[in-house]
Amino acid sequence: MGDAAVDQNQLEQIGAYVKSNMAQWIREQNIYPFPSQERGLDKELFERMVTIEQQLKFQNEKLVLMMKQSDEHFEQLQNNMDSRFEQTQNNMNSRFEQTQNNIDSRFEQMQDNMDTRFEQTQNNMDTRFEELQNNIDTRFVSVEKQFTRLYTFLTALFLTMLAGFIPLIIKSF
Repeated sequence: MGDAAVDQNQLEQIGAYVKSNMAQWIREQNIYPFPSQERGLDKELFERMVTIEQQLKFQNEKLVLMMKQSDEHFEQLQNNMDSRFEQTQNNMNSRFEQTQNNIDSRFEQMQDNMDTRFEQTQNNMDTRFEELQNNIDTRFVSVEKQFTRLYTFLTALFLTMLAGFIPLIIKSF
């Protein structure tokens, strides 16, 4: 089937025909009570229009109320989410601080233990060094006494020998 070409003149004729018969077709089909020209505005139609306007106004008010309630609900949800996020953040912060405090206390305890052990080791080293120094001093005093005795003995021996050799030397001159 091909497209039928309709010119402007034919369109105008169709439009005039539809205009002239539209009111009759509507009345025949009981689609819409069309007001008659001679009576003026149909009261029933006017009442229906007022009712529709009131219903539209009521629906509009209802929509505005629903939108306002939706906005309030979303705002409440946002506030709940914000408070839950803040609570979660606070919980995380407190747990982090608690963990940090635990780590700090354990580090301080470990540092104290290390300091105590270092002091004990230092004291042990000092004690051993003092004992070693005392042993060395004691041995040195003992060796010094022995050296003094040996020196005294050798000096006495030398003097005795010298005393014995002096008369021989004098005789030889």
